[in-house]
Amino acid sequence: MKLIAVIGIAVNAALAVIALVYTIETRKLRKQNQSQLDLLRKQAKRAIAPYLLGAAARVPAPKAGFVCLVENLTKNLALNVLVFTFDHVSQELRSSRSGREFLKGYTVEEFQMSEAYSQLDLAAKLEEVYKETHESIGQQITEHKDSSAVLVLYSDIEGNPYITRREFDIDEKDVVWHFGSLTVPL
Repeated sequence: MKLIAVIGIAVNAALAVIALVYTIETRKLRKQNQSQLDLLRKQAKRAIAPYLLGAAARVPAPKAGFVCLVENLTKNLALNVLVFTFDHVSQELRSSRSGREFLKGYTVEEFQMSEAYSQLDLAAKLEEVYKETHESIGQQITEHKDSSAVLVLYSDIEGNPYITRREFDIDEKDVVWHFGSLTVPL
């Protein structure tokens, strides 16, 4: 009788160990699967992401100000395109007079810049177009107050928003010089 009880206990202990090992292994597999799915999502997002690059150009008097050229460097469609310029000398923020609903791949568009306006107006405009992420976009625009920049806001076909920042400087001869760019998915 004791032998049967000992064998029963041993079998139950072996089954418990096997179940524990199985649970640990399946947990590892689930984590690995999740990391592969996350990687696939990132790759899919990058596959549809457009890349827009903005450039500022000075407009001579009497219409002094900026015109911005925006080039879509990919074949992917960009939606809800808005352009902003920030001049660190005058601390003026300007927006494109109107955005574009879309910008086709491998195209260049000209955006006429408006008069300078306040950060409250900026917040209202961003909230209108980019409802969920307008606060983080506003931070990206107003974060670097020590350099002038062209900022291009846009989204991909799934609605994922991006902002590309390209710094510029204007020398004493009124020549605009551009520096590197940075794109941030929001």
